[in-house]
Amino acid sequence: MRDNIFRDAGLTHDEIVFLNGIIETSDINMELYGHSSFWKLMDYFSDEMPYSVKKAETGEPDWWILEKIS
Repeated sequence: MRDNIFRDAGLTHDEIVFLNGIIETSDINMELYGHSSFWKLMDYFSDEMPYSVKKAETGEPDWWILEKIS
């Protein structure tokens, strides 16, 4: 399923490697926010992500995305 999301979001090989590194190591030092993959996944999940999370009022969009793809 994750591979389908990555493909449909238009992620490059390098972006996929980056994301898999975050997911597999749970490395909180690897920042998703601001990375090119973050913006592509924000677009991909735009209809699904709650507005209050998009605006970082009730949650953090990067963590929301990581939960969805983990």
